[in-house]
Amino acid sequence: MTPPDFDWTRLVDWREAVQNLALALLAGFAGLLGYTMRTLDAKSRPSVLRGVVEAMSSAMIGFIVIMICRAFNLEFYWTGAMCGFMGWMGAPASIRMLEKLVRNKLGVMDDATTDKD
Repeated sequence: MTPPDFDWTRLVDWREAVQNLALALLAGFAGLLGYTMRTLDAKSRPSVLRGVVEAMSSAMIGFIVIMICRAFNLEFYWTGAMCGFMGWMGAPASIRMLEKLVRNKLGVMDDATTDKD
């Protein structure tokens, strides 16, 4: 007895996957641009390694933002704007902004706000 044919292309929504990849790349590119602008404004010379790290961490933030926006059923254009904005700000600033939202959603209190009696 042979197993039934399985269509692997139906396993993934390719349109959504391509959109997610494009938005994560947008966030990564925005992160690289933001890092370069901040560095040049400080009259410093940008580092290639730091630029790559900034781009990759901003792309990761972009993916997190995509998942949050999908959870809140935001439209594609709002999701794209949020990815670009959070990428431009950079991963450290974006994480600080998103941390409170995620903690509230999960019902986890910040250590600084808990009672220590």
